Amino acid sequence: MKTMKQYIRKADIALLLLLLLTAGAIWLLPAAKSRTGSDYVQITVDGKIYGTYDLHRDKTITVTQPQKDGTTWSNTVQIQNDTVTMTEANCKNQVCVDTGTISKNGQSIICLPHRLAVQIFKAEDDSDIDAVVR
Repeated sequence: MKTMKQYIRKADIALLLLLLLTAGAIWLLPAAKSRTGSDYVQITVDGKIYGTYDLHRDKTITVTQPQKDGTTWSNTVQIQNDTVTMTEANCKNQVCVDTGTISKNGQSIICLPHRLAVQIFKAEDDSDIDAVVR
């Protein structure tokens, strides 16, 4: 009768280690790629760029817009843990606040009454092709 030690060879152990290392690299690669620093948040007011901010740096931005009638429109945007949230707005419908958290390229939060938009963008990267048009 053969023992278990006789069935397992050095090559089997090396193959098992190689498989584990490959699996670990595949698991860690998307996380490392998503933290490249190329993601940014752009805030526009009335179609004009108000500011551009790094998605990977925590920051709170308050956008105020004085109006002709003496009132002030106010929106507070919070960038935290690679996500963006509209935490406060003094508009009547609060749809922008109720939108919740965004974190992916192309997602946006819109405040129609204040004509304010918050959108996440990624820097141009030729390795990720979205579509091919002929």
